[in-house]
Amino acid sequence: ARNAAAQGTSRDGKDIVARVVAVLKDCGPDVLSIEDVLPFLPDFAQIDQFKDEICDALASYSSKIEHYIKEMNECDQTCDTLRDELSRLRSVGVQVRTNARCAFTN
Repeated sequence: ARNAAAQGTSRDGKDIVARVVAVLKDCGPDVLSIEDVLPFLPDFAQIDQFKDEICDALASYSSKIEHYIKEMNECDQTCDTLRDELSRLRSVGVQVRTNARCAFTN
């Protein structure tokens, strides 16, 4: 991305943005994200030139947030189940006869 931005020569930055966006697409979202390439874009670059990539990144974040919310809800349910089980186990008692033999030392 840095090389693509450095090689751009267009006055309005369209060539630079096009090259950086091409590198971004070539690498894929798992390797390179829009946040990684933003510092290499010129200050005068317009958002319209890479708005699709920004929208894709926001959609990806939204999907990840929904996944994390679902995962947190599942963890909450698991914690509630464990709390209930611990409360139940606190009231469990065992009676031992006075003449009972130990199973470990017998």
